[in-house]
Amino acid sequence: MNISPQLQEALQILGQEPLPGDTAARLEALETAAPQEEADRWGDTWEGFIAAGGHDHEIEAASNDQNTTTA
Repeated sequence: MNISPQLQEALQILGQEPLPGDTAARLEALETAAPQEEADRWGDTWEGFIAAGGHDHEIEAASNDQNTTTA
C-alpha cells in the first residue's frame, strides 16, 4: 500500500500514548468544529438545491395546509 509520508507520520503520532505536544488539543478543536462546519455545508447544499429549482416537500406541505385552513 502506498501511503503519503504525511499520512504515515500522522498515523504514527495517533498511535502514541499520550499524544505528543498539542496534538490532543488540536484533535479536540477539530472534533468540536466539525459538526458546525458539516451543518454549514449541508445548509449551503440545500440552499443551492432549492435555488436550482428543487422543491422542499415539507415546506410545500406546510404551505398547502396553511392555505386550506385559511380558505
